[in-house]
Amino acid sequence: MEVLELAEVFKEIELLMERLYKHCQKLFPEFANEFRQLELEETGHACLLDQVIASIKRAPGSWKMGTMSVASARLLKDRLSAEFEEIVSGKTSSKYAITYALSLELSLSEKDYRRALIGDDESLIHAMDKLAEGFDSHYGKLKELEKKLLRTGQTGFDDLNRV
Repeated sequence: MEVLELAEVFKEIELLMERLYKHCQKLFPEFANEFRQLELEETGHACLLDQVIASIKRAPGSWKMGTMSVASARLLKDRLSAEFEEIVSGKTSSKYAITYALSLELSLSEKDYRRALIGDDESLIHAMDKLAEGFDSHYGKLKELEKKLLRTGQTGFDDLNRV
């Protein structure tokens, strides 16, 4: 069932982001606490998606596909996985990790889980809203970390906020 598959891919994305932030703690030890907080939030998001997955399995007719296809979510997950492997292997600069995380959080916020998975389980509607809010929150935290790490206030992403 497509809606279940989409929720499972979203969970995989959250777990990949969790791994990225965990790796950032090693890359940027002076900001380990900040990246640990982001990691823990991603863990929480994955747990919320576990609840959504359980709800879909219990009542599949209560959920439907929204604005994102499974194929698009898989492409995003595959891109994240490939980029993560490049960062971990050292093929790209460690500073790219923060730039990549910013780019991904911005992409994900535009895809808003709440609009991608539509359900009528009242207990999870708030949880889905929290997932969507998490992207904006993470983006803001990452912008601050980017300024500190790259010692600049202008990286190109500021311009995207004006679009």
